[in-house]
Amino acid sequence: MTITTYRFRAASAADIHAALVAASAGKDRPYAWTDGEGDLRYDEARVRLPYAETQSGQPVTDPETGDTYTPEVATGNWLSEVALVGKTDAALAALAASVDQAASGESGT
Repeated sequence: MTITTYRFRAASAADIHAALVAASAGKDRPYAWTDGEGDLRYDEARVRLPYAETQSGQPVTDPETGDTYTPEVATGNWLSEVALVGKTDAALAALAASVDQAASGESGT
C-alpha cells in the first residue's frame, strides 16, 4: 500500500490550520477543524501537528566544557505534514505547493 505525504510550510501554525480546514471542505473526515470551544483541532492520525522550522545557527563554545556545538535556530516559518494511506488528495497537493510558495516568497506563476 502506498503512503502519500503532503508537506506544508507557512508563516504561522494558524495559517497551516486554516489551510487544512479549507482543504477539508466537503470531506467526510476533516484534516483540521475548530471545536465548539474555539480550540484548533487536527486529525492526528493523518496530520503531524505544526512545528517550528529550524536551521543550523552559528557555532557556539560551551563555557564549561569548551566543546563547540551548533544550535538550531527558528526560521520564523512553521511546518506540518498530512499522510494518506492508499489515496491521494488533489486539494492537499495544490495546497502544499501554494502554502510553501507563500512562505518562501515565491509567486505561483
